This record gives sequence, structure tokens and C-alpha cells, in this order.
Amino acid sequence: MALRLRRGTDTQRQLITPAEGELIYTTDTKRLWIGDGTTQGGILANTGAVYGLDDLTDVDLTLAPQEGDVLRYDGTDWIASPESSPTTPGGSYYIDIEDSNGDPVLNSDTRVFLGSVRSSDGVAILVDANNQRMYADFFGDLTGNVTGDVTGDVIGDLFGNVTGNVTGNISGFVTGSVTGDVTGDVTGNLLGNVNGDVNGNVTGDLTGNVFSTYGATLVNGNTGEHFGVFKGVVVNDDSSVLLDGPNRILSNGVISINQDTISSTSGTVEINGFDGPVGPALTVSNSYTDPCIKCLSVSDGVNGPHITLTATSTSFANILPLEAGDTGGSVKFGGLCTIPGGSQEIQLGIINVKLETPSDGISTIPQAIMELTMPNGPNPATYRKATFNTAGVFNAPVFKATGYATGSLPSSPEEGWVVFDSTTKEFKGYNGTSWVVLG
Repeated sequence: MALRLRRGTDTQRQLITPAEGELIYTTDTKRLWIGDGTTQGGILANTGAVYGLDDLTDVDLTLAPQEGDVLRYDGTDWIASPESSPTTPGGSYYIDIEDSNGDPVLNSDTRVFLGSVRSSDGVAILVDANNQRMYADFFGDLTGNVTGDVTGDVIGDLFGNVTGNVTGNISGFVTGSVTGDVTGDVTGNLLGNVNGDVNGNVTGDLTGNVFSTYGATLVNGNTGEHFGVFKGVVVNDDSSVLLDGPNRILSNGVISINQDTISSTSGTVEINGFDGPVGPALTVSNSYTDPCIKCLSVSDGVNGPHITLTATSTSFANILPLEAGDTGGSVKFGGLCTIPGGSQEIQLGIINVKLETPSDGISTIPQAIMELTMPNGPNPATYRKATFNTAGVFNAPVFKATGYATGSLPSSPEEGWVVFDSTTKEFKGYNGTSWVVLG
């Protein structure tokens, strides 16, 4: 004899409240329900069957479930939702993370991360948020401020201020101020101020000032002035050294100043000044007892070491030939002398070459005169001058022949010599054979 249970469709089941222990079988869903006397429709018995989310009575599904969906409570029902869906339709999806003590690790409202990021071995700390330190490499664009020490290389452009020490290389543009020490190379343009020490090479343009630790300006990038001790190397675009601080070498690629030596690869060193009443001056000062200026070269029998003084008329902007009365060059001798009222640097002697007659450009050459001037007072009109012209004429205010006693006249004389016999009080000349009395 078969045992038959109360049965009906699932819709009919939901309209009744089965008695406690009463069994109900649904003919359409093939499920067994048990009554408790109070629950309408009964309680589903565990039959071992596989069910979907839509089989749960407390789940509201408006869409068919998709792979990766999770259950989320919306305040009324449990609903299926994609794992990355926002909290509200059209809104943002926020997640707060707490540790085992209930302390926040990730606060989505304030966007603050308070935990640490460890490497794959679970031991090495890559990011220590509590102590504000990062120990890993950073790849990509960083928009914001970095406050602290940067140990490593920065490859790319840095826009903003760096407060702290940078140990490593910076390849790219730095727009802003660097407050701290930079140990490494800066390749690119540094636009801003460097407050601290730079240990390494700066390749590119430096627009701005370099200050000492006390705030004093060492390098003024706008005016090009240098006020302090430079201990680095400055290179040109072609990698040639312009300034070698440790070896005390200054060069522009042609002219080089190496400690106490000035050299040129082009053969000529020029000192150019500006138009004005006083031109450029090359001053050599020292405390040696026998100071000098030496010109060392190899003579070919015709050309030897020399000093050339070349002048033009008017200005560098409008260069014209010398005119009559223009000075071609001078060698002046001066010294600090005691004068009435104190001491003053005055001229003691002048060797000057002056153009007397210009060339006509056809058949004549310029006629010049050399003046040997000995100042004898404050009035240049009273200076004693001796002249020597291109005709070979020597003219002096006073001529004094060297005096020799009779019997002590110069030995091995040459024809044309003139001396004064201090014994006989006579002028004597050598005619090629003997000394004879003149006049």
C-alpha cells in the first residue's frame, strides 16, 4: 500500500500554512516542504538538489545572474550585483579595509591608505604608509608633492618642488625648486632654485640661482655672476668641459685657463672691451722681487716672440683707418710715488707711436713717429720728449754723450761712434781708423 503526501503546485503551496510535521510535495518544482504550523508555504527540506539564486525566497533578482556576481543587501532584499558595481546606480564603489583590531587600513572616504605594502615574500616592506616611506621603484607619472628623501633615479620630467635630499640621477626637466642635496647627475633643464649642495654633473641649462646653506647667492643664473666656491664640472652640449672646479680649469673650447696657464687652440687670444674713455686693461700683479711678462716661442730666424699693439679709428661698430695724430699704441711705466699731499700712482715714462702722415693709398706709405716721453710735472705740455721718425732722424731736447777719460775710450769702436773725452773736454768721433776731435 503506497503512502501519498499532500501535493500541489508551488503556487498552491504558497497559499497555505501546513501543520507542524505536515509534508507537502510540489508537482511542478519536484521539491519537498515541511510545515511548522506558522510558516506560510512551509520550510524547504534539504533534498541535496542544486539550486540557483532565484530559488531563494529572500533574493530579489531583476536581471538574470551573470558570472562573477555577488550578493549585496540593498536594505530590503539580497540582490545579485557585479563584483565591481557601484553602491548606488551611477555612483562610485568604495571599500573600507580594517585590520584584525578594527583599525582602518584603507579609508575610502578620506582616500587615505594607512597600511603597508609588502613584497611577494611577505617580508620586505615596499610601502610603509604609517612612516611615509616607499622602498620600491615607481614607474609612471607622479602628480603631486614628494616630501622627504628620494634615493634612486628619477627619469622623466619633474614639475614642482622637491623638499629633501635627492640621491641619484634626474633625467628630464625639473621645473621648480630643489631644497636639499642632489647627489648624482641632472640631465636636462633645471628651471628654478637649488638650495643645497650639488654633487655631480648638470647637463643642460641652469636658469635660476644657486644659494649657499646660509642663503647667500653663489651663482646668479640671470646675470651670470658667480660668488662662491664651485667644486663641480660644467660641460657643453658637445660634452667638452667648460668648467672643471676640482682641477681649476676654465675653458670655452678654444681659450683655456688651467690654473696659471692661459692657452688657445686658435692661436690668438683677444681681450675686447666696450667703447669709452678707458679701454680694457690686462693687469698682472704679484709680490715677486723680479716680476715679468714672458713671451715664449720658437723663432724661425725672422719671426720671434713679440707684443703687438694695433689700433683703429672711431669705434668697433664703425672701424676706420688711423688719422694723423692718432696713437697706434703705447707702453706706459708707472708707480705709486710720494707727491705733495700724499701718494699717487703716476706715469714715470711713456713709449708712444703716433701716426704723422697717412698714406695716399697710391704711392706713399704711412709716416709715423716714436715718442719717448718723461713726465716732469702735472702739465703734459712741459713733458720732455725724444722722437724717432721713419726717416731715421732722432731728435732729443738734450743730447749727452758718455764721458770717457783719455786713454780709456771704448775698445773695438765702430765707424760713426761719438763720445766725450772727459780729460780733454772734447767731443771725439771714430772715423773707422782712429778717434778724432770733432769741431
